[in-house]
Amino acid sequence: MNAAVWLVLAVVVTPYLVGVRRLWHAAGTGHGIARWRALSFAAASGILIAAFCQPFDAVSDARFSMHMTQHILLVAVVPPLLILGKPGAALAWAVRGVVWRVDRIPMALRRAWLGVTTPLVAWLAHSATLWLWHLPRWYQLALQHPAVHAGEHVTLLGTALLLWHCAMHPRSGRRAGAGIAVLLMLATAMQSGALGALLAGSTRVWYPMQEGLRGTAAALADQQLAGLLMWVPAGLIYAIAGCVFFRNWIRGPVAAAPQMMPSEVPG
Repeated sequence: MNAAVWLVLAVVVTPYLVGVRRLWHAAGTGHGIARWRALSFAAASGILIAAFCQPFDAVSDARFSMHMTQHILLVAVVPPLLILGKPGAALAWAVRGVVWRVDRIPMALRRAWLGVTTPLVAWLAHSATLWLWHLPRWYQLALQHPAVHAGEHVTLLGTALLLWHCAMHPRSGRRAGAGIAVLLMLATAMQSGALGALLAGSTRVWYPMQEGLRGTAAALADQQLAGLLMWVPAGLIYAIAGCVFFRNWIRGPVAAAPQMMPSEVPG
């Protein structure tokens, strides 16, 4: 299994489990973080493990379509499931008792966070990352060097999390935020679909390493399949998410339920 994925799982899953356990012990099972949200987080973790365990991970090095499947899971499936799990609330409970204050965080870090969670910046970062790692030179470099390969997966997942965070937790009002989320999903579907269409419609193999491993005909067919996967299934995920955000937009503002924080639990 990819070492970077193990690192991500260790850094993300461990505090989540600790936080949920503490929250449910204090407030009751299912309170603060609903069971379905915890299941959503667990599903995202399970998908990561399945996608990067053998033999799937080994096959992905030789078959571009399998590698593309990993990328789709990283950018379009895992991030929204993780965010639905309310990891921020779980983290707040995981570090309960640790003395820290927002005003002690360096201003540069706070400004950087506000910058990268601006919808346009997050979309540009994710789009650039997606296209960069599918350029022939960088894709083949990732296949040749495990550290670069790990960086590929971490940056794809990281920028996708920023994008989905902006869509699912907008800083603007609920209705305006839903409208921005619709635009983000539409723009992401268009740029990833364009990449998929280029791959699917190409009559030459983009990656010589794949051609050397499997021959021209097989490599080209596999590349076209990978393009179709990026074009259609991934586009469908963004379309469904866009429809959900559009429904929220036309419904208008709705009073948000108060979130339970550590200080709000009696005792």
